[in-house]
This record gives sequence, C-alpha cells and structure tokens, in this order.
Amino acid sequence: MNLSRQIEIIRDFINNPRKQYELLKRIDNWNMLCSALDTIGDTDLATDAYVAREATNNYGNGYLTAYGILQVLFVQQDSIEYLHKALNITYTQNATLKVIRDVRNDSVGHPIRTDRNKKPVAFNFITRISLTGRGFSLIRTFPDRRDPQFTNVDMMELVNKQKQIHYSMLSNILKTLREEDMNHKKKHAKEKLQNIFPPTLSYFIEKIIEAIHGGKPAAFGAIHTKMIGDYLDKFKGALTARGIYEAYDTVKYEIELLEYPTGELRLYFENINKSHINQKDAYIFAIFIKKRLEVLKDIAAEIDKEYSSI
Repeated sequence: MNLSRQIEIIRDFINNPRKQYELLKRIDNWNMLCSALDTIGDTDLATDAYVAREATNNYGNGYLTAYGILQVLFVQQDSIEYLHKALNITYTQNATLKVIRDVRNDSVGHPIRTDRNKKPVAFNFITRISLTGRGFSLIRTFPDRRDPQFTNVDMMELVNKQKQIHYSMLSNILKTLREEDMNHKKKHAKEKLQNIFPPTLSYFIEKIIEAIHGGKPAAFGAIHTKMIGDYLDKFKGALTARGIYEAYDTVKYEIELLEYPTGELRLYFENINKSHINQKDAYIFAIFIKKRLEVLKDIAAEIDKEYSSI
C-alpha cells in the first residue's frame, strides 16, 4: 500500500489544465490542496522509515520515537481531511482513526486533559519501563480517585491500521476524480473539434488572396475573411463550453494570434480608407492565417484524441 504513489496519481489529475484552471479559481483551496498532498507524502515517508527502523530499548530514543510517530500519524490524518475539503469531496469520519488520534492526544499531545474551564479531568502517563521503539503502556488517572485505566499502545499496529484506512480513502478520491474526468469527456466526446474547420478553408484563403490582388472584388474577400472569423469564434466557443479555453494557454495564444490579422483583413476589404495596412501587408496576413489555421487544426485533433480516450 503505497500512499505516495496514490498522491502522484492525484497530482496528475489536478495538474490537468482543465482541472487545474478550475481549482486555481480559489487560490486558498489550491494552496490547501498542495500543502495537504505534500504533507501526506512526507508523513508516508516518515511512517515507512519507522517501520524499517530497528527497535531500540534506549528510553531517550523511545520517547523521541513515540512523540514523533504519533505526531506524524496525527498530522497525516489532518492532511487527508484537508485534501477532501480542497477537492470538495465528502470526508467520512472513521472510528479507528479517532482511536489513534485519542492515543496521540492522551500520551504525547495533551497528557493533562482539561475541560472547557481548564479544570483537569484526567492525567496520562507513559510507563517508562514499558517503553520500546514499538510501543508502551499508558496509564490514565482521574482527580476523583476513580480506578486508573491501563492501555497497551502498539505503535506499529497503529501505523499499519492508519495506512490501510488512508489507502482506502485515497483510492476513493482517485475513483471520484476518474469518474469526474470520464463524465466530462463522455459529455463532449461526440463533438469533434476538427469538424468545426471545413476542408474548404484553403479555398477560402485562395479567394482572399485573389481579392487582395484584384482578381476578385473586395466584398468577396470580406465574405471569406468573415467566414474564417466565424469558424474561429465557433472553435473558441466549443473550447469555452468544455472549460478549457482559458486553461490551455497554447490554444488561447493561437486563437488570439489569428484574431488580429483576421480582423485587420476584414477591415481592409470592408473599408480600405480606415485600414492601416497595404496590399503587401494583407497578403502576408493571409499567408500567416493559412499557416496558423493548420496548427489550430492539429491542436483540435490532439484534443479530440484526448477526449476519445475513455
């Protein structure tokens, strides 16, 4: 059960441009998410090191180990809960995790337990003679002189139980993320972005060039330039509907790069007196549009491929 491996897979999901853009809309949640993922991975390394470490009967090392590993378990629990919160996934309380948390609080967190008025209600002691690198005996006494309670704490068992529970919780998170991604792809899988661009695009460019050189009237060039602009708008709208226009910087850059010469060419054909480009500029713009539209079509094919992988 490798928690760190699960964390890496979760990172892959949240670093998908669409998901990341959605999460970054709330920077506080994003920072919580990153902190939680880092901490879960860090504490998993710590518990693995503890399991691999040889037990010691040195009391100093024993206390250092007990305080350290129980605090590691406590912090990991908090981070798992914050991970759920950051991803807006329901966190379900677990009775075994609460027992582990209580052991930490009683033994190394708050051995003197008080009520809301700071009045002592219990006193906890680690029995030194029982302390090893693997566990200890905990005694709890009470101000009202009730009989003391004795608890044998097996830290290795606590580590293993928590790892099993957290592995299951992370598996559920991954299942939720996979289902969300699959549902999104299914919703748009049949809408092929490549189909937005007709096979006659090269023909449109040829007619625009003919209009630039006078072989066709300016109105002819304006019509075909407008058509190309409409296809760009349609492509942009399809990306926005999928929630990926702002997320994919490369696509957004290419569209914005094309919008400028397309707009300038349209003005050139519709009202040459207001245009600030000449015939040579117009020709260069037309060739540029032709080249970059091919790039955009390739990008559309790649996105279609991604959405068909369900």
